[in-house]
Amino acid sequence: MGDITSKKLSGKVRREHDLLGEMNIPEEYYFGVQTMRALENFYAREDTLSIGICNGCQLMVELGLVGKNDGARMLHNDTHRFESAFLGVEIGGGRSVMLDSLNGSRLGVWISHGEGKFSLPKGGNIVMKYCSDEYPANPNGSDFAAAAIASADGRHLAPGACDTSLELGLLSRRSTS
Repeated sequence: MGDITSKKLSGKVRREHDLLGEMNIPEEYYFGVQTMRALENFYAREDTLSIGICNGCQLMVELGLVGKNDGARMLHNDTHRFESAFLGVEIGGGRSVMLDSLNGSRLGVWISHGEGKFSLPKGGNIVMKYCSDEYPANPNGSDFAAAAIASADGRHLAPGACDTSLELGLLSRRSTS
């Protein structure tokens, strides 16, 4: 794992939008040095797992915790609008500690997001895909119809859309096995 701290505390400024308009915020206000070191130490350990859904996924990708070597980025949906729908996803194609037991399964999930598009110029460890490449089945236009990616070793999972049904499905599946 690279040095996240030096990468992220380099004086960059983020643009944020809220009800009051656009703001420029120095990255130091987002992640203090101690927080970044704690994250870096956590992800460097071989006995950890994590899941970042929706904004958590965006954070994992932005910090290079997943998809870094593949050039992964999260972008606005191709439709340039918020999408919410019940869609089909297929598990498999990549390595994920949390999803391996579901490999080959097709699930229905609710998705809700405005910035859920995976830009994956080099592919990567795609562990969940929408059942079609075309809109509306791929509601954001993600490369390779990606709905979730994971770290190269499969320990850290990042589904892009807010999908509580997936969370509940993972919890119920794990609790009954």
